[in-house]
Amino acid sequence: MAFFTKLYICVICVCLLVQFLHAAILHTPQEVGPGPCIDENGIKRRLKEIWTDNKRCEQHRCVMIRGIRNIKTYKCSVIDKPEGCVIIKEEGPYPRCCPDIQC
Repeated sequence: MAFFTKLYICVICVCLLVQFLHAAILHTPQEVGPGPCIDENGIKRRLKEIWTDNKRCEQHRCVMIRGIRNIKTYKCSVIDKPEGCVIIKEEGPYPRCCPDIQC
């Protein structure tokens, strides 16, 4: 039984790692002090609020890091196309809109 538990944990870890390999994460610090995050369009965002930009295929979150509000942006990672493969562009909100490789 212990073998299957360890195997299950390894599978979960690999799945999480693969998910993070497809994302680029950026942090944009906000002004010090209380208040909301202000996105690039001037819209006030509550702490822990999540919103998407479907044109850019991004997801944003207003988070607190070491006492400073930040906008955490998740983007599609840059992918290299191996020879003989094609890049497939997907539709939908992040992360479904990230391109994928089909060989």
